[in-house]
Amino acid sequence: KIMRRLAGLIKRKPRFLLPLVCTQVFSCEEFRSAVNGGAKRRVGSKSSLNPENKSQFRVTWKEIQSKHEVALIKNVIEPIDCEVSSLPSHNVSDGGELESVDYQIILKKPDFEVKKMKRESKSAESDPLSQENSKDLIIRFVSPNHYLMFNKFPVFSHHLLICTKDELHSTQEEHLDEDDISVVHNFYQNMTKANGGPGGLIFYNKGKDSGQSQSHKHIQFVPFSDHFNESTSAVSQWVSKPSNIHVLHSNHLGQKIQIKGWNFKHLGFKLNSKVTDISSQDFYSLYENLIKDLSLDKESYNFLATERYMLLVPRSKAVASTHDVDFNLNSLAFSVASSPRKKVSKYSKNTNQLHLSPFSTSSPSLLLIFQNH
Repeated sequence: KIMRRLAGLIKRKPRFLLPLVCTQVFSCEEFRSAVNGGAKRRVGSKSSLNPENKSQFRVTWKEIQSKHEVALIKNVIEPIDCEVSSLPSHNVSDGGELESVDYQIILKKPDFEVKKMKRESKSAESDPLSQENSKDLIIRFVSPNHYLMFNKFPVFSHHLLICTKDELHSTQEEHLDEDDISVVHNFYQNMTKANGGPGGLIFYNKGKDSGQSQSHKHIQFVPFSDHFNESTSAVSQWVSKPSNIHVLHSNHLGQKIQIKGWNFKHLGFKLNSKVTDISSQDFYSLYENLIKDLSLDKESYNFLATERYMLLVPRSKAVASTHDVDFNLNSLAFSVASSPRKKVSKYSKNTNQLHLSPFSTSSPSLLLIFQNH
């Protein structure tokens, strides 16, 4: 069957002859992508954004807010209403010492179950993040290869996704490439407070054990607010204090670090300046070096970035359980999780937005999902 397709393809498009003769250097997936129209991008591919077309793909926070209001009115976006509940205190062992940990969990109200079934039903039929299936959620293209869209079932208000266009056939099993990082970097610059935006958290759930819910390649953005921002997020609280981190290496861009007390595999980078002050090439190099230093290839991981830090955590399991409650954990587990030694008892929420601390990262149940040192 493959040979018949090859023969037909060579007859119609002789220019494919050379790469087809050299098929041993391509994977079957890449070959299928080429046959179906469009060579598959690989790590290190150049950016599709350039000085000439950047303004064409610029998006503003005002535009996003305006389209968000319209989408809510039309019921295109269906926010998940949640509330926070406390589980009983539980003694855990942390470095030989016992401490009491208060677990905070998200209780999803009954309408979530209906939305969950709708989402799963739609996912079973087709790709819910494809351009055809998400056309009412798409805000605009932010590069020749990426479009920006709303999360249809958000917990956080204005939760956005940057998706690769359908023709690339890219999946969450792939690393981010230079084109992806360039688009993220340009988008983040447009979302800074200096440009009228809120700032926010960028994250990517790579692989089946990362907590991802969709296989279509997409990077996510959650905007900052009064309660959840660069200074109040859990990782920032750790990183901001020199006594909380091990500095492994320093250069002109900042410090490669590990966080004390995190007894699972991870690497971070604390920037000397804002991420928007460095080039997208430097951003990509830092991300690529974190992957290389952790010797990651096909493994799952969570990648997070804000203006001041980057964090990469390898994953070995998507779900953790405690007190008979299952948690599907993605990158947000590291940005809104409370400090292990700081009790957080007050939360702010409304129908469309939720600022919370699901549980302590000192939980032994939580640690089961990560790769040990």
